[in-house]
Amino acid sequence: MREYHTDWPHDMEKGSSGNIRTPFPDVCMALSMVWYMSDVGPDAGGTFVVPQSHRDPRNPRSPHDGITVTAPIPGEMAVTAPAGSVFIQDSRTWH
Repeated sequence: MREYHTDWPHDMEKGSSGNIRTPFPDVCMALSMVWYMSDVGPDAGGTFVVPQSHRDPRNPRSPHDGITVTAPIPGEMAVTAPAGSVFIQDSRTWH
């Protein structure tokens, strides 16, 4: 099931995350990794991601950006990978 969000620093409260204030700079500040212990795909636990969303200034969980976090987003894709794979993404990527 989808529930789109981003990781640090975008998924935050009160306009700041640590010492980084909005608007956030357009640079990668952190990476997120998913280690797959079993095969994954669209019907078997694959993480849904929205390519290029790390460049989108909106926040999928913001009540002001009009995004339904459980609805499909145009261009989304499910990560497919065999067991033992690692998926690495910019932490700003919607997933």
